Amino acid sequence: MPSCRALLQLERLIQSLPKSTNPNVTDALGHYYEVAAELVHLNNWMLSSLLAASQGSKHISAGRVVILRDARYETNVAIILRPVTTMAASSDASSKSFIVLTLVDAEEAAAADAKGT
Repeated sequence: MPSCRALLQLERLIQSLPKSTNPNVTDALGHYYEVAAELVHLNNWMLSSLLAASQGSKHISAGRVVILRDARYETNVAIILRPVTTMAASSDASSKSFIVLTLVDAEEAAAADAKGT
C-alpha cells in the first residue's frame, strides 16, 4: 500500500491534469475507477481471509512465487523463503511477515544500496 505522502502526491498530480469535457470519457473513467477500487478491496479481503484461515499458511509458504506491491517494490517477483518468527510478527493473525528473495533490476539495487536497505 502506498504511504500517505505518496497518496497526497498522487492526488495533487490528478488535480493538476486537464479536465475532460467529453461525457463518454468521463463516464468510462468513472466506471474504470469504481471497478479498480473494488478490485483492490477484494484483493485485500482475499489476502486477509487467506492469512487468517487455519489452512492459509499452506497456501503462503516457502517456495511460493508472489508479486510484491508496496512502496519499495511496485510489481516485483519474489519467492517466499520462510516466515518471520518473532513475537511481534506473530501477534496479529491477519498480518504475517515473510522473508522473501526479490528479483530487482540494477537501478533498484543501486537505489537500495544508496539507502542502505
